[in-house]
Amino acid sequence: ILFIIAPFLTVWSAYILLIPILSGFFTYLFLKEIKLTKFASFFGGFIFSFSAFMVVWMEYGNLGHTFLWMPLVLLLVRRFIYNQGLVKLLFLIFVLCLSIFAGYIQLTMYVYIFALCFVFFHFLREDKKRERLKTYLLLIASFIVPLFLSAVQLLPTFELLQYSARTSYTFDQLSQYLIPVKSLITVFVPDFFGNPASRNYWLPGTYIERASYIGVLPTVFVFFAWYKRKSPYAIFFGAAALISYLSALDIYSVKLAHSLGIPFLSTGVPSRILSIY
Repeated sequence: ILFIIAPFLTVWSAYILLIPILSGFFTYLFLKEIKLTKFASFFGGFIFSFSAFMVVWMEYGNLGHTFLWMPLVLLLVRRFIYNQGLVKLLFLIFVLCLSIFAGYIQLTMYVYIFALCFVFFHFLREDKKRERLKTYLLLIASFIVPLFLSAVQLLPTFELLQYSARTSYTFDQLSQYLIPVKSLITVFVPDFFGNPASRNYWLPGTYIERASYIGVLPTVFVFFAWYKRKSPYAIFFGAAALISYLSALDIYSVKLAHSLGIPFLSTGVPSRILSIY
């Protein structure tokens, strides 16, 4: 909408700057929703919006704008579970549409998968599953509706894929797009193998496809939260971080899964699951 009513260069600058602003703000709201303090929520929002993944992809625009809706989706899911209301459901549908229209289908797929896992996580913790089943079915239905509302974009996208030159990566090619096991050290030292800005990155593949750094202090806090496990959310998000990082490693089982020709999974860049991490 802004690109229609204002000069391109001005709006492009705003478009890029909105990525850290919105991602940080939405994360702050979500963390407040799960009963964290104001300081902890601000810290979490700051860390997410300026994590390595969000920063290295910021200049591209579409990846950030597709993924920044994730914390807001989680917030709306949780609010609907504990306090049902049609407005919340409609807002959730609207936000999912915004993620789709942002234009990067692979990250929208991750938003969908992760948010639905979040729904399932809450359902497993329910004491009265039968009585609450309707609430969860409505939630799942709200994830389907945006696919129809955004068909004006999705249908041409699927048609384009039929004529695209991009094919599934072969087993041997995948090593270029996955993280070598030795790169685990970059969780603590992001430029251990160099940086493209200083022209000394020496590993095969690209730096931005392997960016997983969130900061040393936040990483220490993550391990501390996992050790304490005072909240069930620590278990859920800790497990999600571990699974998503392992899914980006250059190991035999991961390469085998990505070489099976599964739509979007096999044609997308596999290491971008680090967005979840």
